[in-house]
Amino acid sequence: MTDAETRTKTIICVVGFKSSEMIADLVASSHEWTHKNHEWHICENGGIESYSQLVAAIGAISGISSHQERAGSALAPECLSFILPGGQPVVLYRAKGNLGYSGGINVVLQSMLADPSWSTFWVLNPDTAPEKNALSAAISHLSKGYGIVGMRLINSKTGKVQQYGGRWRRFFGRGYNVGRSADVDARPDIQAVEAELDYASGASMLLSRKFVERAGLMDERYFLYSEEVDWCMRRGSEKIGYAHDAIIHHDHGATIGSSESMQSRSPFSIYLQERSGILLTRKFFPALMPIVAFTSFLFVLRYWRAGGRPAFSAAFGGWLAGVKGETGFPARFLPKKNAA
Repeated sequence: MTDAETRTKTIICVVGFKSSEMIADLVASSHEWTHKNHEWHICENGGIESYSQLVAAIGAISGISSHQERAGSALAPECLSFILPGGQPVVLYRAKGNLGYSGGINVVLQSMLADPSWSTFWVLNPDTAPEKNALSAAISHLSKGYGIVGMRLINSKTGKVQQYGGRWRRFFGRGYNVGRSADVDARPDIQAVEAELDYASGASMLLSRKFVERAGLMDERYFLYSEEVDWCMRRGSEKIGYAHDAIIHHDHGATIGSSESMQSRSPFSIYLQERSGILLTRKFFPALMPIVAFTSFLFVLRYWRAGGRPAFSAAFGGWLAGVKGETGFPARFLPKKNAA
């Protein structure tokens, strides 16, 4: 490891939703990592009970210090910090409600932007398992002049590559996973991969401080899906790289019920994915809205055959909400109040 890599301080941002044990296992595994100069910032979106479970799970990590209270904020009224045996801080935030993926990341960003000590920001899903040199390899690649670096995501269920990164198909309002289903040991042409990328996967993306300060906070209107695409499209002159030696095992769909299989995806995941692609089109490619409204509806029709009526209903509802411009947490998934 170079001296520059050793001196690079990385903020690791994780957004949780009722996945305390998964997050604790992820944090505990970091003692094996080759890059030690990092700190964890975890925003729990699942409410007070889930936050208490997260505090207990993190507190049970072997050798971790007792927690200390920290100042909260309007969006995260409770905040605690621990110290891992290796000296790395672990900071927990309780969101005031379910702020979504982008909202949870923004809680951490707003807390950390005034701190000049860090130079890289790693967005990492709870359902991932980075190999021990993943962060070191990503930092090394980022230092070659990139603002964003994606990593080799391996689908834990199939043992194949999930993606190297993404290409946005603007006429369809959805992304394409570059490298999907490739053999894990295949060595692609890195320059060719990078030339194809429009964005890095939000499951594991490393960002330079310069990129974060240029692009600003994530757009919270999506609530879930396409936020990382939006973020990367606001990168200006910053380049997107691909760190092939940064390997991340991903239990895809373990946290929110998403899946590559239409039959097993949750209605919530289906609805938001269909909505978010259209919302991104409305923002960046408004002239293509008539085309994307049509082509994305053709994708929606596939759910009737593959997933049945519930899946189709969720897909159509998300499509229609996107066309109408609905943003934020979808009203149809709000808990129903008991009748008086």
